[in-house]
Amino acid sequence: MTETKAVPTQELAAAVQTSVESFRASLASYEQSIAVLRASISMSMSSIETSLTVAGHRWAMLSELASESPEQWRETQTSPELIEASWRERRQHSTGAARKHARDHRALYAQRLSELADRNLTRAVADMLTELSEVHGVTWSDIASALAISVPALRKWRKSTSGTTPENHRKLAQLTAFYALLAEQVGSPARWMSMALVDGYNVTPADVYSPDNAERLLDLAAGNVGTTAEDVLDIVAEGWRDRWRSEYEVFEAADGELSMRPRQMTR
Repeated sequence: MTETKAVPTQELAAAVQTSVESFRASLASYEQSIAVLRASISMSMSSIETSLTVAGHRWAMLSELASESPEQWRETQTSPELIEASWRERRQHSTGAARKHARDHRALYAQRLSELADRNLTRAVADMLTELSEVHGVTWSDIASALAISVPALRKWRKSTSGTTPENHRKLAQLTAFYALLAEQVGSPARWMSMALVDGYNVTPADVYSPDNAERLLDLAAGNVGTTAEDVLDIVAEGWRDRWRSEYEVFEAADGELSMRPRQMTR
């Protein structure tokens, strides 16, 4: 008869605790997702109401003009100046609305990042490192780069928390929060962080990540209207065009394989 090896009580307790923490984290992430959905619906409804209000005012003005001066009304229907002014007004309104929505989204991401990072401060360093590497697929070198430390120093953190300062612990908590929220926007957070943001330039999200830039990167990953990679880079990495310009480009060779060649600069 085969004997069943008993599981040490401490290991069993640790496994149960890990499962409980994982469930709590999943529940918190679900609640945050619901909050984002509600906020997005609210912002969309606000935008629709604003557009309807503007349209209502314009219709009222045109109706009043048509009733008071039919001849002037007919002239305005074919006036190039009026048509151009109308299009200009619409473009300005759309641009302004897009920028406002971008600010609203960033504010929401900043709030969620802060709340999740605060919760992460109560977690063990090894637990957060495991989440980053095993759940989100982040390499040790990328984690170390984001935290501005060496890979050997990072590996020591897994064995003992005595080498982590409060500042480093917070940075790790913020990075873990960032990847958790990024996972809601893209299928592979680690891969997205390593992809070039702009064609012809070697700059990636990982190159410009910092806790201060995290909400802008989340906004970009979500593909929200009013946010472009160029705009984000202009804000967080001044001079990026000169620093990360690529002299080579990837192309499909005659055999169907991808290859590299010097980039053909347009004049």
